[in-house]
Amino acid sequence: MSHFKKLTIVAALSATLGSAAMASEVEWSYEGDTGPENWANLHENFASCAGNQQSPIDIQPSSVVDAQLLPLEIKWNEEVDLSVANTGHGIQDNGADLGTATINGKEYTLKQFHFHHPSEHTIDGKHFPAEVHFVHQASDGSLAVVAVMLDGGGENSVFGDSLNTATDAMGETHLGVENPRDLLPEDLSVYTYRGSLTTPPCSEIVDWNILKTPLKVSDESLEAFAELYDNDARPTQNLARRYVLQ
Repeated sequence: MSHFKKLTIVAALSATLGSAAMASEVEWSYEGDTGPENWANLHENFASCAGNQQSPIDIQPSSVVDAQLLPLEIKWNEEVDLSVANTGHGIQDNGADLGTATINGKEYTLKQFHFHHPSEHTIDGKHFPAEVHFVHQASDGSLAVVAVMLDGGGENSVFGDSLNTATDAMGETHLGVENPRDLLPEDLSVYTYRGSLTTPPCSEIVDWNILKTPLKVSDESLEAFAELYDNDARPTQNLARRYVLQ
C-alpha cells in the first residue's frame, strides 16, 4: 500500500481533528521524497516539522525527572458507538460523546483515537509493535494525547475489532459499540513532555502522556495491522532542551 494522505492545510487543530475545510492539498508519506525527512520542505505550513520541540521521542527512564504530577483521570464513556476509518496514513476510531479525561489537573474531551505501526515513541531505543494515541482537546483549544504502547501475547477486542473492520481502501466503516477504556492498562502512571503532532503540520502544541505500562493485544491483530500499514510511524526526534517528567 502507498501510504499517502491528501492533507488539508488549515489551522493545526483542525488538521488534527479532521476538519473538512480545504485550502490546498499537499501529498506526504512515510517514505521517499515525501517522507518524514522532507516534510518541512513540502509546504510552508509544514515548517514546524523542522522545529526543536518535535514528537515522537525516545524515552530513557534513567533520565526522567521526578515531579509532582497529578494523577491521570480517565472518564471516557464505556459504551460508545464507533466507526473505524482508513485515513490513508493510519487506522482511526471515531465516535460522538467519547467522554473526558483530566490530564495534569485540566479537563479535556476525547475526540478520536488512532493507531501507529510500529510504535512512534521508543523506550531506551526499543519500539513496541504498535501505539495508540487518544487525542484530547480542552475548551481553550489546547491538545493532550494519551499514548499506550501495544505488545503481543494477549487479546483485546477493541483493537481486534478495529483491525477486522478496517478496509484496505480509504474510507470509514461502522464498527459498533465498544469500550475505549479496554485499550488502557490498569496502571495509569505516565511519562509526560511537551511536543508536537507526529504528522504534518507537526505543530508544537501537544502535551504528551505516555503510559509506562504496555497493553497486550493479539499477535494476529498486530499482523493484520502490519498488512494494512507496514510503517506509519515517524522516526524519533531530538529531545533538545526538553525534559521528560514522571
